[in-house]
Amino acid sequence: MKEGHERLRNNPAVHEPPAIKKLKGWKDLYRLRIQDHRIIYHVDRDSKVVTLLIVGPRASVYNQLGHNTEKDQPSARIVANEQIHHLLEHQPEPEEFAQAFQQSLNESPPPEPKGIADAPLPTAFDAPLIDALDIEPSHRSELLKCRTEEQLLNCPVPNDVKEKITEALWPSNIEKIVNESKRVVESAEALQQLAEGTRSLDSFLLALDNTQKPLTERFNDNNLQGPWLVKGGPGSGKSTVALYCIRNLLRANQATLQLESKPLRILLTTYTKSLVNASSHLLKALGVGSARQQVDIINVDKLVRDCLPLGWNRRVIYGAKSLDWRAIVEACLEAFVSRDEVFSFDMDDHEFLYDELNSVLIGAGIASPEEYTSFERIGRGRRLGRNQRRQIWAFSLEAEKKLEKKKLCLPSQQFATALKSIQPRYDYVFIDEAQDIEPVPLRMCKRLALDPKNVFLTADRNQSIYPSGFSWKRVSEDLNFQGRSTIFRRNYRTTHEIIDAVRPLLATDEDVDDETINDQPVRHGDIPALRLVDTYTQEAAVLKDWVTSSLSKERVGYDSVAVLCPTNADCKRIAQALPPEFKAKSMESKNMDIGHPGVKVVTMYAAKGLQFPVVVVVGLNQDFPWPARGGSDQEEIDKRLKRTFFVACSRAMRRLLVIGERSYPSKFLTDFDEEHWDIS
Repeated sequence: MKEGHERLRNNPAVHEPPAIKKLKGWKDLYRLRIQDHRIIYHVDRDSKVVTLLIVGPRASVYNQLGHNTEKDQPSARIVANEQIHHLLEHQPEPEEFAQAFQQSLNESPPPEPKGIADAPLPTAFDAPLIDALDIEPSHRSELLKCRTEEQLLNCPVPNDVKEKITEALWPSNIEKIVNESKRVVESAEALQQLAEGTRSLDSFLLALDNTQKPLTERFNDNNLQGPWLVKGGPGSGKSTVALYCIRNLLRANQATLQLESKPLRILLTTYTKSLVNASSHLLKALGVGSARQQVDIINVDKLVRDCLPLGWNRRVIYGAKSLDWRAIVEACLEAFVSRDEVFSFDMDDHEFLYDELNSVLIGAGIASPEEYTSFERIGRGRRLGRNQRRQIWAFSLEAEKKLEKKKLCLPSQQFATALKSIQPRYDYVFIDEAQDIEPVPLRMCKRLALDPKNVFLTADRNQSIYPSGFSWKRVSEDLNFQGRSTIFRRNYRTTHEIIDAVRPLLATDEDVDDETINDQPVRHGDIPALRLVDTYTQEAAVLKDWVTSSLSKERVGYDSVAVLCPTNADCKRIAQALPPEFKAKSMESKNMDIGHPGVKVVTMYAAKGLQFPVVVVVGLNQDFPWPARGGSDQEEIDKRLKRTFFVACSRAMRRLLVIGERSYPSKFLTDFDEEHWDIS
């Protein structure tokens, strides 16, 4: 392996038979021979990048590639596939294409697994095959029992072993390989770890395309001019680009670091703990954070606790359902009655009043009744007249007095307090998924930067699932981006078919950001599935059968599956209903374990910012969206939850299943176009 790596690094594009051979008819594709194995790779001379495409025994490699060894040229199957014409030396003429199409009808790609529970394995599974795949002897006895696809999938061996076997039994063809995301392996040691199975492919950063690289390359220079704003839809690589920028900052600083200089400090923050955990995993794999360079990866809620002044001892009321908040609202109403003051709201409005104070008055840092009167309440849904705003302002003053007396506070009050006393401490501040962070927390994060220009922000308003009232105009004015914004328009995560199916969910949302909703997926795959069931038992059975079939076809293990639910209660129910071999685990955002070797069962909220090859979204019954309570606006709740559903579906990379209730389905399912869904 190391010998092959040295050849690829030092002399990848030189025709040196028999070791290295340029493949005829293919654009910049080469074959490297290592004993009885062949490596097919692509060389980009401009960027000096070698991309590994196929590795395997000679007998199977050329069939995977679609190369006709007798004629030494691409086969008719490849010429007839318009999606991969960019791999050919020249674009086929219409006559060539038509002729190839006819010939390709008689050409078969490498075999695909059938995805049927009792489908037999395509070849005899015996000891010589296990030895050839370099599988540990301790797994031999269990593997030799396998005769069908389902038996192999449920075999009690590690998932990476199963994936190695399925790839050997059903090798991927070039059509599928070129649609996969590419990852960057930066050293011979890392490549060896990957080959030995001691390091997963997910621990390497995704490769960047030519639209993403220019931004990251600016961070190779110590003389940066910020701030920076990155917009993009789901799967556009915003978070990945942020990680590359952090890595390049550290490298540039390390190259010029003197013994007497101050170590570089970087903050990476975001709303959810699960995204923080995922970012920590990738940055750790990059080896950042030496004794002289530090990257703090902290979610916003924990960050504010670290920034509060000494002596702050007020307990936070998380959510309007708290008995403490209901008591505050009741006390305020009694105060208005005792003073004979008009107040148009009552106890039924307690949830609305909580959100209005937390997300608008305090969350946006509104300082006067005049400012509140003219404030644009983006995404709030419920309209308020001048007199109603005046009354809510009076309510906020009364509520603050009672909160202070009881040593209580709303979440945004923490940020407002920290904002007043915070001291800058970071050379660079990166804020990921900023659309779910309110203005005051954003200002707090900005103030943590020693230079207020050194702030990097990523966001997509279409993925806003919390009532932050996010506004591009407000953020731009707050952080003074001055045209330093970048828009990524390509989707590297989700297939065309899945995006086309779920995009209608946002079609009626007037707050949609047109610049990021019409992204361009680079992958293709099967259309997503919608299954309607009558009972929880049917739901579990459908989920089991579909996941089993999907894993066989995708050649991945149970750890590549996520089941996304509306609530934590749904997560626990689903995890308990799945078979033991799924190793299903219900997780909350705070304890998200992306390395769990089984199915992850999490809420739609906790999955935000993450991605999985196979995704199932459940709970689409009449209770979702749930009815508005406490004076909240039903239209705004519906809009937010529909956006949440869109975000959940767009976590799927290759395969998506949505399960709804047949008799009482969610009204969100009426937005689906039957042309884009496999419905049954």
